[in-house]
Amino acid sequence: MKSTLPLLLIDIDGPLNPYGGQPERRPEGYTTHRMCPSGWTHGKPLRVWLNHGHGEELLALAEQYELVWATTWKGEANVWIGPRHACGGTQTRDTDTHKAVGKRGRAAVRLGRR
Repeated sequence: MKSTLPLLLIDIDGPLNPYGGQPERRPEGYTTHRMCPSGWTHGKPLRVWLNHGHGEELLALAEQYELVWATTWKGEANVWIGPRHACGGTQTRDTDTHKAVGKRGRAAVRLGRR
């Protein structure tokens, strides 16, 4: 049975991983992870900052929305990011995400802000 919940499209770089920050100034509440997703050809693993509290917030949002990774990480979001946020198995949208949303609605949510 298909879900009738509105889709919540989740980007990683920027919203969940503040990658633009200075390497020596990790934001408060974030943990550093070193990752080597496929296609990462640099010698040093990719630095990713994640706030584990965002995982709890995403799981709470999953009661109202169908969570969808809409990110250049594609399916690897379920390998590298999802398990660290306890939301592995989230579906992905590779291209034309705006067409996939259709009539189901859109949502913009800021995590960690009350």
